[in-house]
Amino acid sequence: MKNNILFFSFSIVVSILLGLNCIKSIKDDSIYNSDEAGDVTYWFDSETSSVHKMITINEKSRVASIIRYTNGIKTEVMEIIRSEIVDGKIRWVYYVPSTGYTVEMKAVLSNDNEISIEWNNRDSDGETDSGTEVLIRCEENGVELSH
Repeated sequence: MKNNILFFSFSIVVSILLGLNCIKSIKDDSIYNSDEAGDVTYWFDSETSSVHKMITINEKSRVASIIRYTNGIKTEVMEIIRSEIVDGKIRWVYYVPSTGYTVEMKAVLSNDNEISIEWNNRDSDGETDSGTEVLIRCEENGVELSH
């Protein structure tokens, strides 16, 4: 009987903690899960043929997805590890399943149609590389915006 009471009490505590964690998770992510909640833009990375979807709310941007396209067809979805604002600039890190690369991108300069970035990547063997690139504003599938 005593064990049943302890188990029941433990179950209640675990349920409450899981519920609170779920509520916090919903609160933290809900602002970014709805495209209507903010301005959505798409940015084409010509080196990787991927489109970076950004959502901006209250002048703060977050990368919500990165998808590689081949001839307008979705071929790979990257795993977003982190997206944050550091010193007023957006910085994001993602994992490329097909290559095992982890890529970090940092916006250096931007305007309505381009984002100049610095990038660093690390392959599955720990080898690193870095460089600069310009992302171009585009449609969701990577097609260039008509001017």
